[in-house]
Amino acid sequence: MILASIVFVVIGTALAWWISGYDTRVTGENPKRDVVRRVVRCFITAVLLAVATLNSYGALFIFVVIGILWASCGAEFFSQQIHKVIDPEDQRPFDPKETERKLDQLAQLIREGRISDALDLCEKLEESGEASALALEGMTHRLYQETLESAEMSPLLAEVRSLCERKQFDMAESRLKHTLAGQPKNWAAMLLLMRMYAEGLHQPEKALALLQSANKQPQLHPAFVKYARQSIGEWSGAVKSGETMEQPTDSIQASAGTSAISPSTTVVNEISVDELLKSNQFATAIEYLEEALGRDPRNFDLWMKLAEAHGVYCVDLNRAARIIQKMENSASFTPQEMELAKAKLKDWRAGRRS
Repeated sequence: MILASIVFVVIGTALAWWISGYDTRVTGENPKRDVVRRVVRCFITAVLLAVATLNSYGALFIFVVIGILWASCGAEFFSQQIHKVIDPEDQRPFDPKETERKLDQLAQLIREGRISDALDLCEKLEESGEASALALEGMTHRLYQETLESAEMSPLLAEVRSLCERKQFDMAESRLKHTLAGQPKNWAAMLLLMRMYAEGLHQPEKALALLQSANKQPQLHPAFVKYARQSIGEWSGAVKSGETMEQPTDSIQASAGTSAISPSTTVVNEISVDELLKSNQFATAIEYLEEALGRDPRNFDLWMKLAEAHGVYCVDLNRAARIIQKMENSASFTPQEMELAKAKLKDWRAGRRS
């Protein structure tokens, strides 16, 4: 009987020590004070349990007192368990350079031409909030622009473009559908088909139908849909540049390939390049800078602003580096200007790593 009582008290005290770890006042900031607090509470519990074994008549009252003594710790324990079920703790070790590696991976995918994988990674980064949403949107828009350019320049689509120029749209449509049947992710071919419907056949509804979800037809990547919708409106002449078929766009303008509508002179006069970049209208700002450089190719400030637009705002330091290399190859700028340009590029790279 005595041995059973001792075992009961020992087990009760051990449980008390365990549950005392959930005391909200045990924060770990002062380990010595935390240990003293836990020891005192467990000692009181051990004494109460010993008294309960000796006085069976008062045991119920003693257990009520013990319950009150440990109620806050028990509540904290159950609260934490419920929280773990609802929102499990991320046990992965913190990696401060994980985002930078993912951005490097994104750049690598783009260099390898794996556009679909790059767009999927952009969406994941945007959903997780690991990278700037504005920068990712600028990157997505740039990929769309390059896909449009591919539709207009790709040798593989040269025959189809020739058919469209001769207005042999039935044959062009057949060739494009055959291409998409074998290469459902050939988005350049899909955009060319949309343009043929909207611009050549004046049937924008058929072009828009290609954006609808359907299991039996190839699908444009979801990240490209809003830009494609805008391009269809421009190709068909249904809306002005900078608007979609359904609603105005308040951010980035999509280009319509080689026949893209340039930003209006009025807008350019009213809004500076810096304001366009700050308002996330990266494509409009870049188009304006490229047009301005076409008129004044020796303007150092315009070249640097174009490099900044790509390197800082669109997070494409490789493109910025190529722009500065092009400046150096042109031999139009002084050594001092090129040193300044390279220093700026170095600062942008350091800013990304920080």
